[in-house]
Amino acid sequence: FRRVLFRSLTDRLEDTFQRTERWLAQDNSADAYVRNSVVGLRGICDINYFRFAKAREVLGFMRPIMREISGAYTMGWIGMTLSCLLIQEGDFAAAHAEVSNSLTLTREALSPDAVLCDTLALVAAKCALEVGRHDEARDLLRSGLRTIYNHGLLDSMLCGFDAAIGLWNGYDDALVSIVHLREIAYGYQIGRASCRERV
Repeated sequence: FRRVLFRSLTDRLEDTFQRTERWLAQDNSADAYVRNSVVGLRGICDINYFRFAKAREVLGFMRPIMREISGAYTMGWIGMTLSCLLIQEGDFAAAHAEVSNSLTLTREALSPDAVLCDTLALVAAKCALEVGRHDEARDLLRSGLRTIYNHGLLDSMLCGFDAAIGLWNGYDDALVSIVHLREIAYGYQIGRASCRERV
């Protein structure tokens, strides 16, 4: 499990996909949380490979079990994954509603300062911008940028990048600085989607 997780956090998608396939094919006795975490990583791979029907199937499998396990952290990650799927499908209104609800519940259950809340805020900033709520997008981006180096999954960070670039008016300000965004991009050593090309 740790090897699968490490590869997802270092953005080795093809390796992550192959390892999740092998892991899930084994007759292992992992607890529900670990098994569904691996399933969730498989779903993230499916989203990035544009296999949306398969990603929905994975999320549909996960949600009832994860609700049973419960926990704000768990449900927050499911909400983020579903929001990323909706973003890729182009349904920004539904993504905005989903991630906003997840962010509200996670802030109430954990703390507004929790890293997961900042991760959700980056995804929510992208959604808010896409539905024309620019002031809301700036507030969310401000939250997300606080812990930008700790988000783990590249998908959520890229949402924040898209929001920042969409909000940039040609001049750096206290919130959006191209120099800062470049530093973040190189800090992530991005190979996929290349964020470096965006800035």
